[in-house]
Amino acid sequence: MQPLLQKRYGVCKGLVLVGVIWAVWHLPLTLYYYSPEAPMQEMVYRIVFCICLSFVMGYFYMKLNSIWLPAIMHCLNNGMGALFTNPTAASQTEARILSWPDVFASSIIILILTIPFFVLCHRMKEKFFRSPKLCE
Repeated sequence: MQPLLQKRYGVCKGLVLVGVIWAVWHLPLTLYYYSPEAPMQEMVYRIVFCICLSFVMGYFYMKLNSIWLPAIMHCLNNGMGALFTNPTAASQTEARILSWPDVFASSIIILILTIPFFVLCHRMKEKFFRSPKLCE
């Protein structure tokens, strides 16, 4: 999906679209499992997170021309989610209730951590479009 979206919309816009599609794909989990008590906060957080992560994983996909490292990163991301929840919560749902300040702070941190990948992906435009193998 990533190469097709990037071929049609460009590297950066394509990666934003990949992130939005990931966020929509995770919408049922977001609404019914992760934080049903605060769905709007969780949706905003999920969209920001998925777009930022699409630049990180997208960079490595373009750099290595392989899906394996992004797949491993996705698994690690899923496994590390438990590290950042409230260990004293009675349930997984209670552990993930986000307030608007949580969403704001988390979004700022994620954006700061992914700035290098935004820059790297932007710089990779020419290389990406010169490589016919990546655009097939």
